[in-house]
Amino acid sequence: MTLTWDQISGPLDRMILVLLTFLVSKGYISTQDVAGYAALALGILGAIYGWWVNRPKAIVQSAAALPGTTVVTTANLAAATPQENIKSNVTNQVVTK
Repeated sequence: MTLTWDQISGPLDRMILVLLTFLVSKGYISTQDVAGYAALALGILGAIYGWWVNRPKAIVQSAAALPGTTVVTTANLAAATPQENIKSNVTNQVVTK
């Protein structure tokens, strides 16, 4: 199961705000800095999530999850994925009917 950005960012932004509130209560950062740090943390985490779900392996697996689909890709990607419907372009040939 792949989580969407909304499913990840919802809990994350609350955890970040709780952490920032704690840091403000201890005097480590000022209340004016909270919004900036929250935006920075969510931006960095969003970039990491975007990179993770857009890796070639993740894209191939996402396409293979569609019902009735066979994905033909490079030998390296085919070997790195366990799905039966992901095939290597070296050992398979695509022919139009």
